[in-house]
Amino acid sequence: MLSFDKITLTLFLALCSTSVMSVEYTATFTLKETWQAKGSRLQCELTQAIENYGEVFFSIRPEEVLQFGLYHKNSTLNSVEKGNLSVLPGPWMHEYPSLQNYPVYIERRKGAKYFSVFDKNAQNIAVALIAKQFPVFTYTQLGGSKKLEYVKVISSAIKFSASYDKFMACRAQLLPYALASFQDKVFYYPASSSTVTHQSLSDLAKIVDYLKAIPKAKLVLASETSVIGKADNKMYQRRAKKLIDFLQKKGIKKKRISIHASYPIENIKTEINTVRLNIFGPDVLRVFKYAEGRFYLSEKSKRRLNLAALYMQHASKPLVIHAYSDRTASRRNYTALSEQRGNVIKNYLLTQGVAPEKVIVKAHGTRNALATNRTREGRALNRRIILSFPF
Repeated sequence: MLSFDKITLTLFLALCSTSVMSVEYTATFTLKETWQAKGSRLQCELTQAIENYGEVFFSIRPEEVLQFGLYHKNSTLNSVEKGNLSVLPGPWMHEYPSLQNYPVYIERRKGAKYFSVFDKNAQNIAVALIAKQFPVFTYTQLGGSKKLEYVKVISSAIKFSASYDKFMACRAQLLPYALASFQDKVFYYPASSSTVTHQSLSDLAKIVDYLKAIPKAKLVLASETSVIGKADNKMYQRRAKKLIDFLQKKGIKKKRISIHASYPIENIKTEINTVRLNIFGPDVLRVFKYAEGRFYLSEKSKRRLNLAALYMQHASKPLVIHAYSDRTASRRNYTALSEQRGNVIKNYLLTQGVAPEKVIVKAHGTRNALATNRTREGRALNRRIILSFPF
């Protein structure tokens, strides 16, 4: 059976005969610790430096699988066509077990620097290192002289087990969920209510754990309905205050929480560890007034109905559209007229993705008048659409 050195020599000679340059990088083979474990409750890493190249690493984050990869610090890997990962015995071993090969994922984005294997394959590499076997990455790429280069990167199993134990201890402390699982959550409130739902309390528990684990993290409260204007502010402030009181009771300092009328998603992309929580109540979306004559939707009304459609995506019961009209003549069918106007609202909501069975129109005609129909002001109050939101 061929030894490790003979296999390397045979492969090197074969490559030279085809004008392919061979380059080899290896970890430092000493009895000192070359694996370094570090991490937090959001990520655990176990790395080994590869001299003049970069490093090999194990990495894991909440809700993600284990990754074992190769990182090239000085060069991109965009010119690599195919890569492979093998597990070979240590140079001192005379027995050569059956060769294990793992196809690697090659990151293809601009400036790519990683090869990786994941999940069970990554776990198999950890088991191999514990058994004193050496992971070896191999790949071909175009070099600076436009010649093909055969690159081999060898990781060492020496002193791996002790550092791996530290890595596993870090894994045991990882948060059970990632930031993405509660980032940009929307808390939906019933009309006139400032009490959060049971599901929202579950999300708040995750946010509390995250804020406690990351002392520099902050929470931003924003209003989904702030585009309507100042009418939203009073109810929003009441809901935000109740949330802040809840978080303070859980040990989160008030200075880590800020309230904004709106908070663009672009800010989240640039501010690391900032959690945006959207507060959404339908209070300012309920009432629609219209002028005498033909009923139509203004751009402002459409914006409000867009938000109503978003709210209905999370409601299990139907939205009821109550349509009312004023009275200007004695022989007109006002019930049919109010139904037509209610259907304008319904049809627009259907175009925004609300299912037909989740919208009901109830035509009331001139019933339940708010004021006399003898004056222009009174008739203006009586011409109205009221949305009754479920939750």
